[in-house]
Amino acid sequence: MNEAVAGYPELLRLAARVARLHGYSTVITLGASRWAGTPIKDPDLDFVEIRSGPGGPKRSRISGFHRQLTWDPTLGSLPTLDPDVLARSVACLELDGPSGGWTASIDAVRTLLECVPVSIVTRPEWGSRDPGALGRALAAAGLPPTFEGRLSPGGTPDVEVAIVDRVVGEGRDRAPSDFRVVAVMTAYNEEDIIGPSIEALVAGGIEVHLIDNWSSDRTYDIAQGYLGRGLVGLERFPAAPTPTFDLTQILHRVEDVTAGLRSDWCIHHDADERKVGPWPGRSLRDALWVAQRSGFNAIDQTVLDFRPVDSGFMPGTDYEAHFRSFEFGAELGDQLKIQAWRNAGQRVVLAESGGHEAVFPGRRVFPYKFLLKHYPIRSQAHGERKILVERRARWNPAERARGWHVHYDDVTAGHVFVRDPSELLEFVDGRTQRDYLVPFVSGVGLEGTQVPGWALRGRTRALVYRSIRALDEGRVAGLLRRSILPRAPIARRLARRVRRAIFGGRA
Repeated sequence: MNEAVAGYPELLRLAARVARLHGYSTVITLGASRWAGTPIKDPDLDFVEIRSGPGGPKRSRISGFHRQLTWDPTLGSLPTLDPDVLARSVACLELDGPSGGWTASIDAVRTLLECVPVSIVTRPEWGSRDPGALGRALAAAGLPPTFEGRLSPGGTPDVEVAIVDRVVGEGRDRAPSDFRVVAVMTAYNEEDIIGPSIEALVAGGIEVHLIDNWSSDRTYDIAQGYLGRGLVGLERFPAAPTPTFDLTQILHRVEDVTAGLRSDWCIHHDADERKVGPWPGRSLRDALWVAQRSGFNAIDQTVLDFRPVDSGFMPGTDYEAHFRSFEFGAELGDQLKIQAWRNAGQRVVLAESGGHEAVFPGRRVFPYKFLLKHYPIRSQAHGERKILVERRARWNPAERARGWHVHYDDVTAGHVFVRDPSELLEFVDGRTQRDYLVPFVSGVGLEGTQVPGWALRGRTRALVYRSIRALDEGRVAGLLRRSILPRAPIARRLARRVRRAIFGGRA
């Protein structure tokens, strides 16, 4: 039995996400898997399970939503699968399984690895502490990994994970000199970080257009010093100060600015964040080039919220270097952050989603998430001033009625913003990405369930989705899935259409 895949259904969810975003049709697993409802949540994908044992192909009696084939490892060859299916599949398999189960070497599954465009390969470390051993073994076999790391730190056993994506490759490509990226940054009262924010983007070869929402501090004045030094645009918006923070109008302005840019990529960027690619040590600009070269025109992000553990941050210094403790973004909106896109002359829509999602025809989201490192609060005094004084009184009532601007509702006078480091995770560049590979590149394991994009657009839709999901995962629904639906082809097809209508198809 394949213990790693069986014990960690996140791997199947990762495979399903990658397949959807690539536009592939099938997920193949090698070994018995804990499906955890994955086929039910992904009705547009076919799931094929290859199990070890004597005998030939047989239809699964466990679920009506995936099929089983058997493979006798002593015979060497894998079950025959249609080459057209393999060419549109993501494979999820384990090497060197535990004693008492079957084992497979790279050589034994080489045919499968070489026929599918994407493979997610796992191997329990079983006491070994040799980071990168799985990746090196795959590279030596002519299958260099696109990503490698661990399923989760401290697991028993620790499980190495490598993603071999033939379309994306190793992600080492450098962007050509004429590859132009412009970040449209929005800001309000960010004088303590606006300089380092602009400098970090410019140092990475990215130009900046700043929209200042009439800051009452020195944000605008500091930004003026960067004109001609990477800052290609600076404006105050709207035409005059307003008593409320009107996010919808600001996002419409971002839409206008990006529509008029002559750049290869545009980024919707806040002043209090750093966006980085999924490969440590490689620039955001180069990572965007890899996404474009691979045939994709938008990127999603995993949110890391960095918290102050003291009040020692010095304004104007590098806040990314100072703040090292984070937690994964817990807000519903953090699960969808499509805020960078290829500029092909189309106008994107940002305002409808509150800036979380750039929508445009022909969008193809890169299968692997970038990182959004968020630094909203820099000290106790900064948190009190920002939330209780500067922000709370300026929320737009109409936007709050849509479910926006509610993330600080639990903050009241006396709230403690400085956190205990033991409650947070330490970010060490390179090591942290490896330790949390699966959630970093996919968000899997952070969201609890696979939440479709439509459910992230407003409180009402989120409530509808949660209600449907609760019913879908209830005992009655489970009983129907296990007993009635697998034995009733007509009902199964009807259920498939209902699931597609409710939960959506491709991301």
